[in-house]
Amino acid sequence: MSLLQFLAILLVAFGVTFLLTLFGLVLFPGFVSREKKIGQYRVDDIRQLPPTTTKLPALGGPAAALGISIALLAAHYAGLFETDFRWFLVPVWLFTLIGFIDDYLKFRRSSGLPERTRLNFILIGSLATAMVLYFRLGYNEPHRPLAYISYFLNPVVWFFVFNIFATGLTTVTVISVGFSDGVDGLLGGLWLIAATAYAVIGFMNEQWIGAGISASLAGSALAFLTFNAPSNWSSRRPRSERKARVYAGESGAMFVGAAFAMLSLLTLTEFHWFIIGGVFVLEGTTALYQAKIATPIFRRFLKLPRFASNVYVPHIEFPLPFLATPLHCHLDLLGVGRLTVVKMLYTLAAVFGALGVWILYVDEFAVKVFIYLLGIALMVLVWIAGAWTKTVFLAPEMGVEGPEQRITLYQGRPLRFGRFRFYWPREVLDVTMEEIQPMLDGLTGLTLWHPLMLQDAQVAIAQMYARTGRSEQALNRLNQIPQQSLMIRPQGWQLFQELQRKADAAGMQDEQYAVVNVPLSRS
Repeated sequence: MSLLQFLAILLVAFGVTFLLTLFGLVLFPGFVSREKKIGQYRVDDIRQLPPTTTKLPALGGPAAALGISIALLAAHYAGLFETDFRWFLVPVWLFTLIGFIDDYLKFRRSSGLPERTRLNFILIGSLATAMVLYFRLGYNEPHRPLAYISYFLNPVVWFFVFNIFATGLTTVTVISVGFSDGVDGLLGGLWLIAATAYAVIGFMNEQWIGAGISASLAGSALAFLTFNAPSNWSSRRPRSERKARVYAGESGAMFVGAAFAMLSLLTLTEFHWFIIGGVFVLEGTTALYQAKIATPIFRRFLKLPRFASNVYVPHIEFPLPFLATPLHCHLDLLGVGRLTVVKMLYTLAAVFGALGVWILYVDEFAVKVFIYLLGIALMVLVWIAGAWTKTVFLAPEMGVEGPEQRITLYQGRPLRFGRFRFYWPREVLDVTMEEIQPMLDGLTGLTLWHPLMLQDAQVAIAQMYARTGRSEQALNRLNQIPQQSLMIRPQGWQLFQELQRKADAAGMQDEQYAVVNVPLSRS
């Protein structure tokens, strides 16, 4: 395959996906999810804007699946591919159909497929992918890298080894990719970067089917990004211009996951995919660990002595590494703008993609292992950074001296390593250092420069405001704490009740100062 042929496939996929998405917006503008999700992470969506204004038509998936299908079929009839490549489209369309059913149910009612049903469908689709590879694409004999552990095994054992591995890989990939369709532009960019990495691998190894599939994936990703461009828009910033017009939806996320799982198996880069798709891996593993492993275990066995044993402790009080999951939700809750979040994850994906290509480029086994471990170490560092950035602390405003120096809420930890700081300002408070100096020792035993949970910092800030005569600001601050988290903090709850009584006595409107019953996130 020449570079010109590669570009032709890319352009056909781009053009078909673009036109189909455009037609879909004209014909089906109301195909939006009516799913009503709860959680602390979605409070702003619930409070500030009608939920439907944050939703976009879920048209990107079917359009992209048709785009790559037409591009690859055109390439086949032009003589670039053999007939067997068309089996690649079987699992891709199977997962697109599963995702479309979920999208349609969300459009017709307030929820999609039940979680267990959805997982069963994914497992069935993953097993079908493995069967297609085994019976139709020549994977009925041991091949590298699995051949290293099963070369001397008989065909029956190999059948089970390959099918279990391929099913597991496809299931994990489909689920992980699905977590990335939550911020405008994120899924499309990660999809494009991974497709580019596989295109380079295809040309390096002269795997022309892999290169052609990568070209079609890159073209469809570019077309999708024209309708799902990243921006700073969020329900918290409703005045920011939103550039996105469509979502990929479950059909798109499952289509992309299935395509990359199949592509990695076709190109014999199954283990390299976990590096090339490193951001997808992080998105999936953060959600899996925090929501499905850590939180249930902590709910059953963890004891927090600082709280009474007979009260319900919400999971946001648990020692979880992230404010919310998947990873992009944690970054969003840190106050990082969504455009910045997308740029950060794009950069991380590009690094993972380069490492994945580098592994295949070098010949020395020791160097391959080193690069692979480097990719894993980068994932671990990102994970650790999540835990380190979760805490906050109160400190004097840095860079300001004298009576105008105000107390500042910083995100992170009060540490510096050379020029690198592990913190950044989150909010400058309307309280000066001079005002609170006499009362620091009375703030529930808390001091400045001490890492805190956000809820504890909010109580301390409310105390500062209350003791300096800013009762309204103190009450508003306490209203930012979820009700259950406030009730298990005696100092904060008592202060809230006192301020509420004063507000009622002054004739203030109950609605303005009532406790906001913030629903807790599921992460």
